[in-house]
Amino acid sequence: MVDLSTLSKIDFDTHMNTTFNLSKEDTLVDLELIETRDCSTSKIESFSLLFKGPVDTLYQQDTYSFDHEKMGKFDIFIVPVDKNEKGIYYEAIFTRFKK
Repeated sequence: MVDLSTLSKIDFDTHMNTTFNLSKEDTLVDLELIETRDCSTSKIESFSLLFKGPVDTLYQQDTYSFDHEKMGKFDIFIVPVDKNEKGIYYEAIFTRFKK
């Protein structure tokens, strides 16, 4: 399992437009990473990830297991933030004090 405290926005930037497998119990779906955004301040490192999933199934805000062929496995909390004819969009936000 990947230690999320070691991951940064740059780690996800290199995997833009690739597939992340989301799973929880018997649920399995592919999400595409479509955007990363830096939200940092002088004292706080913060970034967000935006994923696009299938339009036919809504996943509630919750912590899900993610698996990526190059990044490995990790758990993140996602929130549905938008929906249109192309899909349902989910956001994950990472926030921590800068070292």
